[in-house]
Amino acid sequence: MRVLDRVDRPVSAYDIAQLAAVEGARLCANQVYRTTARLIEKHQVRRVHTVNAYLASSATAELCMICEQCRCVEWKAMPLLVGALRELADARQIKFAPDSVEISGLCGTCREKSTAAASCA
Repeated sequence: MRVLDRVDRPVSAYDIAQLAAVEGARLCANQVYRTTARLIEKHQVRRVHTVNAYLASSATAELCMICEQCRCVEWKAMPLLVGALRELADARQIKFAPDSVEISGLCGTCREKSTAAASCA
């Protein structure tokens, strides 16, 4: 999955297949899903559920912040947050096994662009 090493945004299985095709590798989405599943188990790839896409795994951070506009992703280590969520889930007998907690909104750059565009209107 060299394709994921060269992207800075989460990409879908179809995007991965298209990027691989540019390199001469013919993959269908089902092959990408199977491959990414194996790489997720090995902690080499992360699935970003909010945007149904994949990203090469970086540090062992739990919090994934996703920009809804440009799809940039930032990871932060938040063990206290994950611990609190685990306690809450345990108290309600909910199985909690996240590889990440995801939140979405606008990144600073997109928020500034949005504010600038609104002031011009």
